[in-house]
Amino acid sequence: MNKTEFIKEVALISGVENIVVEHVLNVSMDVIKDTVEQGIEVSFRGFGKFYLSRIKEKKGHHFVTGEKIIIPEKKIMKFKTFRNKRKELI
Repeated sequence: MNKTEFIKEVALISGVENIVVEHVLNVSMDVIKDTVEQGIEVSFRGFGKFYLSRIKEKKGHHFVTGEKIIIPEKKIMKFKTFRNKRKELI
């Protein structure tokens, strides 16, 4: 399911117009992104959490010239689901 399909499904189930659902979804994703960039986890009980992860600096090489390079450390946002052993979806 892509974002457009998701918006249509939520709009259908909730009885709210697509444009309103899309706006709320976009604002929600922006709030999550901005919060995680500040180093604060965003957690939804029973669903999962968004958090910041660091990828350490590492050695590499330029694929054209073969020159050795250092790939700098970077931060990425990750999502981890909460696994509840008592509830199965299927």
